Amino acid sequence: VRELEGVSVDGRSVTIGARATLGEVERAVADVVADLSSLLRVFASPQIKNAGTLVGNVANGSPIGDTIPSLFALGAELELSSIRGARWVAIDQYYTGYKQTLLAADELVTRVRFTAPDPAESVFRAYKICQRRDLDISFVGAAFCLTHRDGAITAARVAYGGVGPTVL
Repeated sequence: VRELEGVSVDGRSVTIGARATLGEVERAVADVVADLSSLLRVFASPQIKNAGTLVGNVANGSPIGDTIPSLFALGAELELSSIRGARWVAIDQYYTGYKQTLLAADELVTRVRFTAPDPAESVFRAYKICQRRDLDISFVGAAFCLTHRDGAITAARVAYGGVGPTVL
């Protein structure tokens, strides 16, 4: 299904299809969300990154999913599709419990979208805490998006994975 392929970056708007591999996402966002690209660099082996998808990591619903805290902090939305149509849901509303989601029985996650922070106005950072530096399952993941003006933080989105049944 071609509509589920690829990563689209239009200015600061990023849309990721369900079939876009983690490797594709890593390369596509390097210039607009460098910390997300860096996180994906240590996500897994090249073989896994070239087969696994960001949407698969999100849809799995694990509270230690490496990409989920970043997507929370970025204010991402998920497109849920079925033969009835499509709807967009904020990622922080998507998870209802441990590996439980809002997905109806006939729905799939088909796309993820977010607006990359403007580096002149915001700071985005993503962290993966694990035993080994590369290719390890996270103990805790964290991501922060801080918006600032005139030396003061005006908005903050903070997300932690691995500290509860869902990303918090």
